[in-house]
Amino acid sequence: MTKRLASLEEPFAGFVQRVITGFGGMLTRDAFRRLRFDLEVWDGARWREELEKRSLGTVADLALSRYGIHLNDEVLLLFTEVTLATLEVVGEAGCEPPARECALGVDLVSNVSRFLTSVLDRSVRFTVKGEIFKTTERKILDALIPVTSSEIEGRDVLEFVYRFCLSRRLVDRTGERVFSLSLAGRKWEAQPLEEKLRSLLEHVVEEKGLPGEHYHQVRLRRILLRILKRLEPMRWYRAMHLPFVVRNHYLASLEELKVDEFFASRFQYTHYTPMEGVQEMCWNLLTWMRRRLHLLGLIDIGYDEAARPVAFRLSRLGATFLGMIPAGEPRGAPHALDRQPGLRGRALPGRRRVRGDPRARPLLRAREVRSALPLPPDRGERATRDRRGLPAGGDAEHPAAARPRADPAERALLRLGVEPARRRAALGERYLAELRRSLRPRSGAHASRARQARGRGPRGRSAAPEARPRREARARAAEVPRVPGRVSAVAARELAVRSAVRAMLITPGRGDLAALLRSASAALACGVRCFQLREPELSARELLRWGAALRELCGARPARVLVNTRVDVAAAPCFDGVHLSWRALAPREARALLGPEKWIGLSVHTQDELRDRARLEPCDYVLFGPVFATPSKAGRLEARGIAGLRAAAGACEIPLVAVGGIDETNAAALRGTGHAGCAAIRVFEDRERAAYFARALSENPS
Repeated sequence: MTKRLASLEEPFAGFVQRVITGFGGMLTRDAFRRLRFDLEVWDGARWREELEKRSLGTVADLALSRYGIHLNDEVLLLFTEVTLATLEVVGEAGCEPPARECALGVDLVSNVSRFLTSVLDRSVRFTVKGEIFKTTERKILDALIPVTSSEIEGRDVLEFVYRFCLSRRLVDRTGERVFSLSLAGRKWEAQPLEEKLRSLLEHVVEEKGLPGEHYHQVRLRRILLRILKRLEPMRWYRAMHLPFVVRNHYLASLEELKVDEFFASRFQYTHYTPMEGVQEMCWNLLTWMRRRLHLLGLIDIGYDEAARPVAFRLSRLGATFLGMIPAGEPRGAPHALDRQPGLRGRALPGRRRVRGDPRARPLLRAREVRSALPLPPDRGERATRDRRGLPAGGDAEHPAAARPRADPAERALLRLGVEPARRRAALGERYLAELRRSLRPRSGAHASRARQARGRGPRGRSAAPEARPRREARARAAEVPRVPGRVSAVAARELAVRSAVRAMLITPGRGDLAALLRSASAALACGVRCFQLREPELSARELLRWGAALRELCGARPARVLVNTRVDVAAAPCFDGVHLSWRALAPREARALLGPEKWIGLSVHTQDELRDRARLEPCDYVLFGPVFATPSKAGRLEARGIAGLRAAAGACEIPLVAVGGIDETNAAALRGTGHAGCAAIRVFEDRERAAYFARALSENPS
């Protein structure tokens, strides 16, 4: 490899060497024009011939936009083997010792403990926005270990520690706007140093808010940790050595990781323009090393005389700790569905002991034990009602809690998911009368004949042995739960779907759970009863945590929570089904995995897709759009218009939901098109707009 590089003529040989050491073996024509090189003119044809003749690389047009990377240009690309060999030679030669070096050790772990002690010793108050008061912040900063590195300031360290404690649930916010230590926070001090570092490392790997595309950066960080543990400890390397190696390894695995499928499904309803290029990926990864791995004490930073970071080395702490981590990726962060650890035999640090008996266990107050133990659902609801001073039957915000007392018909509709408040608009008087008549108590010979017709004897026992197999066969053939009365199970299921998808909220995919819950609360108040959780960046554990939080927010309301694309996550009890894109798993395969009870939705964009009856057969509803022009589909899909929506609804035999550019101003124009409901994203972020939108849907039925 070295001989082939040496065979290049000057000044092209020096130019190639600079491309490897300064750009990781990839140089775009745009970067060549913006920077200064020994070669003044970009001559891609001649360079391609020289590199390919020696099997060193090539010059070609490269487009990575579909992978979420900002690159659509002619690129001088050296083969990965050439780049790695050259960087290894440079790494073996090492670099000169820096003028100044900085090591932090376990200062961050100690600062987390000091912050938790501040929460335990004094009342740490927070503002309405959830931030710590400035006066309290200054007191906590005085108690922390001062930061000697120029990479991060003391206030930034406190901000990181605060966010870490919230994400790991070491502290809880109380109703008095003060913090209190959780059970996990009381166990923090008793954990060994390795467990504390592991928790911090898991947090920084998945952390958002740093520069760069989060999806790419998380995967780059995991690759970097696997390569970092192989470096020689306490040996200086050039600052960009490791980011270049990691970037090239990741770009070579784009097809294997199916990154293009992720971005195609993630921005199904929105427009996305990649902003992070191949060189920016390396700089952003270096920023993460300087601000997070250095803060953890895993690497040391070296500076030149101008105080610029020019080198790094794996510290002894980093070599010891990373050597204990298996070859796989770091574990994911826990979520709210994890089992609550027990209190039996646990010593909670920081509590006072009985005077005169040093062997005694720390004292626990009764309210602390009650707050650590989960209550049963019925007791939890009663406790909530007692705190609010509400009657046992329910409240104005949760009217469904009192509805089961109304009449048998409403109870049956509630079990089906149909909202009783709109039952006449959904079913009609005829279906409601038939349902009430079927649920009416029967007596005498009429009741006996009815029991015998259902295969039951006078006392509820089987009248004939052959009747049970026939009933089971009919139930399996129906593939839907049996519903008492004369309304068929298939019709009742369709009515339940139509009632739920009347107004649907699709999450914007921003990764902000608090903002989502605020929008969902406003949507519930306006009558929305169907939520589509579309968060492609979240892992399965995080999706389960978000789904559980959304289900808890819905409470007793007959609302449906669907997850986008992830059939495996949709099998969880907190989800009622899955919404599939046209590129996702086929609905028949999803039905075979989820069973007959879960709902399945499908996105379609043309009438040709609606004519595929075999594909639409297992679906409960379809999402059709865009109806109006929307920035998310600009340049990719044309608006179908009201005429297109009317034609699609007429050709579709199952409920059809309109999506795309629909808001409170044009929802009334869709009247009479035959659609079952409307889906929106941005409307429900504003409570006032959501109210107007819901009023337009209720006053102008399809």
